[in-house]
Amino acid sequence: MADRKLIGDLLDEISMFPIIDCHTHIRWYQPSAENLADIIFYHYIATELESAGMPRELISEDLPPEKRIQNILPYLSRIQNTTTLWGLMRIFRELFDFDGVILDESNWKRVYDIANERLKEERWYRKVLKEKLNIQRAFLTIEFDEEFSGYDREMFIPTLRIDPWINQIHSPETTRRLEKASGIYIKCLEDLKEAIGKVYGKFKDQGAVSVAVSLPPDFVVSPVAEVSAERIYDNVLSGNPISDDDFLTLRSYLFYKVVEFCKEFNMPFQLMLGVDRGVFKDRDGLSTDLNMIKTLRDALNRYPDVRFDICILNTVLLHELTVYAKIFPNCVVSGHWWYTFYPVYIKQMLRERIEMLPIVKTNGFFSDSYYCEWSVAKVRLYLRQLAEVLAEKIEDGYLTEDQALWVARRMLWENPIENFNLNLG
Repeated sequence: MADRKLIGDLLDEISMFPIIDCHTHIRWYQPSAENLADIIFYHYIATELESAGMPRELISEDLPPEKRIQNILPYLSRIQNTTTLWGLMRIFRELFDFDGVILDESNWKRVYDIANERLKEERWYRKVLKEKLNIQRAFLTIEFDEEFSGYDREMFIPTLRIDPWINQIHSPETTRRLEKASGIYIKCLEDLKEAIGKVYGKFKDQGAVSVAVSLPPDFVVSPVAEVSAERIYDNVLSGNPISDDDFLTLRSYLFYKVVEFCKEFNMPFQLMLGVDRGVFKDRDGLSTDLNMIKTLRDALNRYPDVRFDICILNTVLLHELTVYAKIFPNCVVSGHWWYTFYPVYIKQMLRERIEMLPIVKTNGFFSDSYYCEWSVAKVRLYLRQLAEVLAEKIEDGYLTEDQALWVARRMLWENPIENFNLNLG
């Protein structure tokens, strides 16, 4: 590890830089948690507790928040080594005056009471995001049929989330939701495209700057003739079952149409690759298909005017993704998502990207937070790893201190502004 003083000095400087969070699940209508249980049972923590032997029924949402918290106290010590629990305790310390090592019977009620008072403070989320963390903007994940006209435009930036248009396009429920969102009765493929365009326009008018989708590990895509898509979608609308091959064909067709609309509306396309849904009950994992990156090659070549912002859930294909970002002018990479948001992987990815890519190709902070409070843990963790990696580069003679700080500011602030065409005036 680099010299601790150098790391500390860099961290102090970097912590003063403004930040744009390129991906969250923060609710526009209620950005903060409603009580301490919301923070504790972020799915990262719930997954670890259950994996460590806690029966899931102990944290059932049917139970009162206080009871759910009391139920986990005997199990917290079993996960006290994880980065996620470190993050939870960091949230408690910074926001709710916690001074212990781990939540237990002697201290949980005090933290609970303080949290309940502070979470009720007016615009608490701004105190956390802007005042404490210097997050000046955070992206919102907005479902394509969600109403969001009342969001805080000085704090948040909407992203249009369109997973069902690609991954569940064969489902009648997707058609029904799209009809409701667009106001267009869908009776053929042309109507489907018109409805999608209508939703794009609505989101663009309400300040959305990007489109996002999570794609499964086995996702493959190739150009599809219009007549083939028409035949398959007619069967979908008629309620007829379609084959697996037809589904894959229709999915490919919709992927390309979505990219075309991104071009028309000048909206970058955020791709999140590799989630394997429902690995254990409702818990999601990851898996690797060696074609996950390669399958995007045609789209990257075919649509040079569309910026593809890509993140990946594993490290197996990390180098290949970095190479694509190095080669393709319209490909950038973002953050550290879910199972890669741990120090060992953050540092690995930072080293590779800083050494291989023009720094303008990397968007730094990608919290995946569901409540603003979890951004505290994510920012503290990420900035520490960034400072450590940059200190290494300084000591190795690879960067000067001024260059290192320039790299950090580009990643945290200037790159997202440039890569997502943000107008923050």
